[in-house]
Order: sequence, then C-alpha cells, then structure tokens
Amino acid sequence: MDILAIPYAKTTGIARDAAGNLFLSPAQGVSNHLGTVHAGAQYTLAESASADCLLSTFPELAAQVVPVLRSSEVRFRHPASTAVYASPAIETESREKFSRQFERKGRGAISVDVLLQDADGKITLQGRFEWYVVVADGAI
Repeated sequence: MDILAIPYAKTTGIARDAAGNLFLSPAQGVSNHLGTVHAGAQYTLAESASADCLLSTFPELAAQVVPVLRSSEVRFRHPASTAVYASPAIETESREKFSRQFERKGRGAISVDVLLQDADGKITLQGRFEWYVVVADGAI
C-alpha cells in the first residue's frame, strides 16, 4: 500500500523526500487562521507517517493485512511555519510483542511514535498512534 495514494493524504500535499521520509510543505491549503500549518494537516502527516512506518517495518505483511487506527494521542508543541518532517519509530519491545501476537492469532496491536519537526528542528507535534492489524480476510 502506498500511503501517498490514499485520497485524503493527497489533499494535504504530503510528499516523500529523497531519503523516503514523509513531509508537508506549508501552503495556503494547509494553513490556519494564524498563518501556520493547520493542526489537522500536521495530524494527517503524523498518522500517515505512522502507517508508513508500520508497513515498512513489516513489509512481509503489507499485502495481506488491514491496519486500522484504534487511537492516538498527540501534543502540539510549537507552531509550524516552515516545512514539517515526520520521524516515526516503533520501540523494539512493541515490535516483538506485535510479531508474537500476529504469529499466534493473525492479528495484533502495535504503537508507533511520531515526531514532527520543522525546518529549524523544532518539534511541532509529538504523538503515539495505536494500530490494530488483522489479516485482510479476517473480521475487524
């Protein structure tokens, strides 16, 4: 699954840099009443980056599973007026626990942490995204 092919992600202008990381350039379509990058656009970037990280961490599962976002917790830390770059990560313990669950049950839950940083390196969003992953033909 190509995260950038998802229709809603396209509306925000999320792109991939040369290193393969997702980012969002400021544009009139994603600005808020303060002239900074809208919180909803930043959230979309962070959520998209978490899904992209999940699929790239488990490429062998990408074609056979349906990941569904269960919950998230985000904190906006600094206004973003420049491009915003996503840095997702999955803790080793969470990755191992998910692998065991998925192997045993064909489904599992996993957390992905995401930091968004502006061009100056200031953190604009810090979040955790909880995913439920199930085999595509299984019940959700």
